[in-house]
Amino acid sequence: MDIFLIQFLYDGLKNYSIWYSDYSDDKDGLFCNEDKKILCFGAKNSALQFLAEKNLQLYQNDEYEIMLYDFDWLNAWIKSDDVNVICNDILNFWNIFTDIAYSTGVNFKGDNKNASINIIYDKLFYGNNILKPSDEEDYIPIWDKKQIKLIKSIMKNGIEMFISTIKQDRFDYTKWRENLFEDMTIEEINKKATEFMRNHPELIPKNAKII
Repeated sequence: MDIFLIQFLYDGLKNYSIWYSDYSDDKDGLFCNEDKKILCFGAKNSALQFLAEKNLQLYQNDEYEIMLYDFDWLNAWIKSDDVNVICNDILNFWNIFTDIAYSTGVNFKGDNKNASINIIYDKLFYGNNILKPSDEEDYIPIWDKKQIKLIKSIMKNGIEMFISTIKQDRFDYTKWRENLFEDMTIEEINKKATEFMRNHPELIPKNAKII
């Protein structure tokens, strides 16, 4: 099993999760807790410490870079009138949503294979031109309005699924903001964290209280 760190950007906040590829059953997924909530870490060192405590190691390769999933960009694209589909980015999100669904047991709209969805996924895949012979021109997919609408619907479902399946602790927000508010006092950082939680109640554990 190969283990990698991945990074999510959501509402300006970055956090890490642990993604794995298990060749024994040809399945990819993310590390979860006992409640099947995706483990998220506000700092890279926290994720590395977790792995060390489990006697696990990251995949070692000099060319390996941590994959960043920019949910802020994706959410803005969904809400916009932009019909330009960046195949690589959308396919990466589609695949990680599939892995999240597999890991947490939640349904993802993109996994509900039918003719329309299969055609879209194939166009995204071949639009990356990964398997294209060097002597052939790049394949550039052409999308109609219904396909664009369906892609955005699938991505929106993926974001909603992601939010519902991540494990967040109340004090993670302070850690996430450390690098962004280096010149601020602890009181100011806590104030910002509280404001964020008030604006995003969907990310707060049910029994938590905002002071």
